[in-house]
Amino acid sequence: MKKLFVAIVLIIALASPSYAVNFVEIGRDSRYVVFIDTDSIARRDYIGNQYYIVAWVKRIPRGETAEERKKEYKADVDYEIDLFAINNDVKQFQVLSWLIYDKNGNALDQRTRKFSPINYDEVTPGTLGELIYNTILEEL
Repeated sequence: MKKLFVAIVLIIALASPSYAVNFVEIGRDSRYVVFIDTDSIARRDYIGNQYYIVAWVKRIPRGETAEERKKEYKADVDYEIDLFAINNDVKQFQVLSWLIYDKNGNALDQRTRKFSPINYDEVTPGTLGELIYNTILEEL
């Protein structure tokens, strides 16, 4: 009976989905240190054979940006996390979800919006946004 119980627990543990987070630093500038969760990069179909690519991006504010966030939220912002959706046909992106956390792990702000093929913004060359876009495509 004991062996059967252990076997059942082991099967359940192995069959349960695992949600690993693997944030890898991809760049920094005077405003942010930027990480991408490489395990979150995935294709999502939306119409026929059309798709977009999503990935979680973590940004740690620095310098003036950290001070601006502190004034805005009246707390020390630890990090911002965004769900990016990119269009790999043209250099465009949109943010589907964004959350801002303080140093104690409390959410200070949270917003979401549904994916729409008309909500894309152009990727600006030479920015961290372009680095995020290119890294997501390279890691796919």
